[in-house]
Amino acid sequence: MITSLLRSAALMLAVATVAASAQWQLVNTPFTLRDLSASTTRLEAPINSLSLTNLNNTTTLWGAGKTNLFRTRNGAQSWDSAGLKTANFIRVVQRGSTLFTLAKTSAGTMVYSSTDGQIWVTTLGQVTDDELTDITSNGRVIMIAGKTKGLYKSDNNGDTWRFVDVAQNCTMLRSIGSTIYAGTTEGYLFRSSDDGGTWENLGCTCANITCITTVGNSIVVGTPAGVCLTTNGGETWLHRNNNLFAQHITALVQAGDWLYAASAGQGVWRTLAVGSNRINQWQPFNSSLGNLMVSDMVLAGNTLWAGTQNGIYTFNLGFTVSVEDEQSDALSIAPNPATDAAVMSISTESASTGSISITDISGTTVHTQSITSAEGVNSFTLPVAQLSSGMYVARITLGATTAVRRFVVAR
Repeated sequence: MITSLLRSAALMLAVATVAASAQWQLVNTPFTLRDLSASTTRLEAPINSLSLTNLNNTTTLWGAGKTNLFRTRNGAQSWDSAGLKTANFIRVVQRGSTLFTLAKTSAGTMVYSSTDGQIWVTTLGQVTDDELTDITSNGRVIMIAGKTKGLYKSDNNGDTWRFVDVAQNCTMLRSIGSTIYAGTTEGYLFRSSDDGGTWENLGCTCANITCITTVGNSIVVGTPAGVCLTTNGGETWLHRNNNLFAQHITALVQAGDWLYAASAGQGVWRTLAVGSNRINQWQPFNSSLGNLMVSDMVLAGNTLWAGTQNGIYTFNLGFTVSVEDEQSDALSIAPNPATDAAVMSISTESASTGSISITDISGTTVHTQSITSAEGVNSFTLPVAQLSSGMYVARITLGATTAVRRFVVAR
């Protein structure tokens, strides 16, 4: 099992090296798409959302389209059609060894499940007569948003659903680690740390929340009017739109020292996510991006993937530490893969202060902690028990020095 998981991590690294030049590259036109009906065509656009899953030790990137569901397991060298051609797919999520997707069909919005990513079935319990708008999973439960009534959750792969009377008019559902966030048209942001059992209203002065991420101790949300953030758990919210000439933010992704924002109409923008002036001054990031209507964006290794109205683009960011650097004895994570606990050890020449951050394969920060080191070998416990199975990147910063290590959680 450990060998298979490490092989999966290697596949993820292969996915991360699609684009070698410092510009966006369209990855659906040069390659053919192998359709399940044996016909051949290119990946169809537009794309609603992008998702990363790890099923049967194989990392897959999904493009949920308005006419079909697409996947690549080899860094966009080829694409498979893995959905119903008459469906408008919203998003793909994973709980354990089962995939789920939400799709609008002629019969209404349906929940589909799959154990192999190719055959999808609708043999799930009745959810609701409410129109469904979004889906997420924190690895323990599946959560679905109803357009007007509230949320619905299942802890048994959709056999039964329970109504959750919170977040009416929900516009966004996302999981960051084990925490679930729900945003509404009125601008309310709800957070649950116990699988949807209880919810905390974080408030928000920004209406129609469309996406979310965390950067250190900050919660950052995207809206049709730009970007807002809170550094104090929702007591106050601040607009962060200096030089951001883009509206309707559709995705937020932290990669290295930068926060990237996708928009529907003005492409991709970025701002520094570290330092005293973080998340304050934006700049366009659209070199060779052939379509500025970006519906979603994810990070796989060191590569950004953007779903647009004419297909999927990639941008190689080139910040990932090399494999040779990762074999240095100065920094290690053990055990790797880890089940319930792991320790990061680093050797330093002097005392210092800094931080550790952990991101998942989509680039979402799932944990941050402040640290203090002494001269010699220092050990820091990573909160593996709070993480779902999968691959993660741990980033440690001490003074002016930063190092990165990959590790796997396997249960």
